[in-house]
Amino acid sequence: MATPGHLSTPPIQEALVDIRIAPTLVDSRVLEPLKEQFISRFPKSEPHHWLEASIKPRGGGQPADIETRDIGFHGFFLRDSDDSRLVQFRIDGFTLNQLKGYTSADDLIGEALSLWEAYANVVRPAAIRVALRYINRLLLPFRDGDAFERFLTAPVTMPPGTPQQVADFLIRTVINVPQIEGTAIITQRLEHATQTMTSFLLDIDVFREHEFGIGSDQLASFLQRLREVKNVLFFSFLTDEALEPHR
Repeated sequence: MATPGHLSTPPIQEALVDIRIAPTLVDSRVLEPLKEQFISRFPKSEPHHWLEASIKPRGGGQPADIETRDIGFHGFFLRDSDDSRLVQFRIDGFTLNQLKGYTSADDLIGEALSLWEAYANVVRPAAIRVALRYINRLLLPFRDGDAFERFLTAPVTMPPGTPQQVADFLIRTVINVPQIEGTAIITQRLEHATQTMTSFLLDIDVFREHEFGIGSDQLASFLQRLREVKNVLFFSFLTDEALEPHR
């Protein structure tokens, strides 16, 4: 396990706050005012629709016909001027994605709650799922024959008597988290990047499915608890050597 502490250059590829809501009657007319309200902060906007695809095989070795149809409005996606943040005001909930230029969890959660308040004022929803997700990508100096344990605490293992040189792996682990009465999904992916460096993805998604109030105070407190769980998991899956370039 790596020593917990501040990282000067955290290896965060994407971070997001996601709040799902119970089914309600929301359409584009309800969400349209949010575009105008935040146009100065998020000047780029586009509507998203659900699409349904059908594949119809053709005989004689011909390529199959693929047909799509629009089955309804899904939401408005808003981006800031440099595409670092994406806001999703959807009929089934709200998401704030930090795509680049990550600063801090306090900054991410603070803006997410500000945007959520505006969304809740027009939708008046019941929140039923609250999630905090961090996708981390590290470049690790693996070489042939190196033990994964230099950098990772829970890598893939091969049974005795089988070839041991693993080229890449994908592990998805789902755990119950009693502290939040919720769930965490941890995805690890190792893939070769260059002859001397290997790309490693550590995706941590922590959430609880429950009926929450819509007030920012309650959600802020719970998101901080999700943050604490996420931090414990992050440092637990890595070693100090893996994080040395980010200290």
